[in-house]
Amino acid sequence: MEDFFKLQIALILLSTVATFNEFCHTSECISERRQAWKLKSFQHKASYYEHIVQEATCSPCQLSGFTQCYNNGTCRVTGPQTFECDCPDNTTGKFCETILSCENENLCGPNAECYTGNANISCTLMTKSARVYDDPYFTTFDGTTFNYDGTCPYYLMKACNSSIDFSIQSVNTFVGYQSRTYIKNLIFNTQGYEIRIDENMLVYVNNSFVSTPFYLPLAANENDATIIVQKPSAVTITDTITNAVITFYVVLNSGQSYITVQVPLTPFFFGPDAMCGLFGNIDNHCDNDIRASNGTILALSNCAVSASQTVKAYQDTWVSNSTVDTCVEGELINNMTNCNITYAQQQCDLIRQATDGLGPFGACKAMGHDIVDKFYHDCAYSICQNKDKCDTLDIFAKLCLNYLPFANIDNWRSPSFCPYDCPPNSHYSLKTPTCQNSCADPNYSNSSLCHEAYNEACICDPGYFYDSNGQLEGYSYVCRPIEECGCVDSNKRYYPPNSHWINADCSESYKCYDGNLSSLSISCSVNGQCSNIRGNAVCECLPGYKGNGFNCTACLAPYSGQQCSEYTPARHCADLQLFHGISQSGVYSISIGADYTLGLTHDQLNWTQVYCDMENAGGGWTLMSHGNNTANKTYEEYIIGFGDATYEDIWLGLEDIHTITQSDTSLRVVIESCPQDNTPIIDCTYENFSITDSSKQYAIYINSICKSNLNDSTTPIPEGWITWDRTQLGPGFSAYDIYDPNNCSAEYYKTGWWFNGRNCGYANLNGLHFVCGEDNYDKDNYLTWRRIPIKDSHMFLRPKTFPNYDPKYNH
Repeated sequence: MEDFFKLQIALILLSTVATFNEFCHTSECISERRQAWKLKSFQHKASYYEHIVQEATCSPCQLSGFTQCYNNGTCRVTGPQTFECDCPDNTTGKFCETILSCENENLCGPNAECYTGNANISCTLMTKSARVYDDPYFTTFDGTTFNYDGTCPYYLMKACNSSIDFSIQSVNTFVGYQSRTYIKNLIFNTQGYEIRIDENMLVYVNNSFVSTPFYLPLAANENDATIIVQKPSAVTITDTITNAVITFYVVLNSGQSYITVQVPLTPFFFGPDAMCGLFGNIDNHCDNDIRASNGTILALSNCAVSASQTVKAYQDTWVSNSTVDTCVEGELINNMTNCNITYAQQQCDLIRQATDGLGPFGACKAMGHDIVDKFYHDCAYSICQNKDKCDTLDIFAKLCLNYLPFANIDNWRSPSFCPYDCPPNSHYSLKTPTCQNSCADPNYSNSSLCHEAYNEACICDPGYFYDSNGQLEGYSYVCRPIEECGCVDSNKRYYPPNSHWINADCSESYKCYDGNLSSLSISCSVNGQCSNIRGNAVCECLPGYKGNGFNCTACLAPYSGQQCSEYTPARHCADLQLFHGISQSGVYSISIGADYTLGLTHDQLNWTQVYCDMENAGGGWTLMSHGNNTANKTYEEYIIGFGDATYEDIWLGLEDIHTITQSDTSLRVVIESCPQDNTPIIDCTYENFSITDSSKQYAIYINSICKSNLNDSTTPIPEGWITWDRTQLGPGFSAYDIYDPNNCSAEYYKTGWWFNGRNCGYANLNGLHFVCGEDNYDKDNYLTWRRIPIKDSHMFLRPKTFPNYDPKYNH
């Protein structure tokens, strides 16, 4: 069999020399042509051995005496005579024959470090990292550790020089109760852009939602972008100008999250006064990291800082807005609970084992004893805060891989212990490459932008591509076949399938359908505007207009004016006085009981002509009843209403009176007595007045006395109407054609009223007018007040708290 492999090599040489034999016929090639003929004599023998191998039951990976894969590579059979080598991370080549090495000191240049892994040699700038995670626990760039629980927006880091546009803010929120918080937002400002990531790991640039990956400036592509936003599993922002890398991750629906910031040791970041904020400066000294925004430094004897009001007060100075969303600063939060510490430590025992290099996290020991031990105690504290064990261990695993990108902690999860949930068409791996081939770039793993590393995540199955903009419930991404992917524009920006959107100034509409990106020039209606709603540009109608933003027609009640911006309700005469500026008494149209939430135009409302008193008792009064045409009206007519407002001869109607009095309403009565009685005009107001609906026969309710509206009156008005308990519902309304055991309507010449009891009550302000001076024997059955016939009466309605009944009234 050894001869076979020698012949295989000979055949390779034979094919090379045969090239000369075929294409070179000059005297200069005589030597090569002779060698070709000599090697050709081995061809028959090689074919013989090749036939033997094909018929044999052994595989190419099992032939003794031949080392197919070098440097501990694993041979994998791919056919009857073929194989491939799966090489260790630190080797490359078809047979793993080349060992990758960082021994050449000049390979990466100054201020850079060399790494080998995933069959690559990588050079990275020497960096430092700061992080905040979980409840939240902070570790500064220089190693100071502390807790901070305030829920106001605060600066993680910012350039100490305020003229430099570079800052990172974070916002915490309470979980369950006010002693436990987690990070819900990250805001990065630089180069004139604001990049915000919310708790659903959605990305907004300058308050507009964007799909990932996303590149800035807007006209840039992946090769010349100054800011790159990606979402392999966490959201990663790379600032290519400063080489800062920001990572934000949230465990959905669990209150677990972390932020890491990695920066190079360049003058932009390094130095005691280069960077400020809760992450401190970067100068290799941890004892000056607790620094207030005014520059005052809290001297530390131990860089593992315990919680104290003094420390919280220093940290609170980095709050950027202390009044937003009723937030609470850290100094005000009592951040401790009763806890079984032994139980909590048992839940975190896998991390404790790592301090000795044991257990599935054993490789994390290389982070250093102090770091692992700190995580162990932080984990126990999280368990005391009722956080989930698996979520806490998940954060530790991610932080371990952040320190040690190629640490082997593959086995910490199992199907029965903290299983990892993957979306369809994918599978879990702790060594998921950060550069998966994606819908945005099917060849991304070969991209020059790909700095290969591993994450704990899900790998899309063969034939499926990663889409970080997936909408599958419960997942922040999906795996799609290529034919179901979205669209990529000329700047290599990706848009999800079946998505449609409008550009920032609402001049272009875009649609991604079946992998094709199309656009259409658009414009908002002249009665509309371009707005940003929840991060998306939309055309919407101006206040008061109805439509879809592109076609806006007619003002919607109660708005009017050229731009439909004037608030002009017309529910009663009070509205006309306050919002229409009407000050003269007369006949006007109102829309009683208009429901302005229905999105109707003014023409679609129901309008009623009424008489308005705009000049007496403060104005704004709607005439409810006056006139001498109330006899012989049926109950139904009293419900609908009748009369002519032009002549102030009107009964408004029981249904409209009921509708108006559903809001707090006052009733004003004006009584004019006969001249010979020498009784002055009575003008008084019942502060609270209402009637029920038809189910209770429009029963009346008045729980107040009638207070005079006349400035010169100091004498209380004698009660002329109410004969029932004011705290109770009064009598129902009666007319001649409905049953009344006391026959009151008939006695009052078939007029309708709220008659009360056997004597029909003290008043009937719907009675026929009495002619003063006539000595009628039945004069008590006309228009009466205090059981005395009167010459005339008016009844008016107005909102009780006039003029302050509508919050939109600006006086």
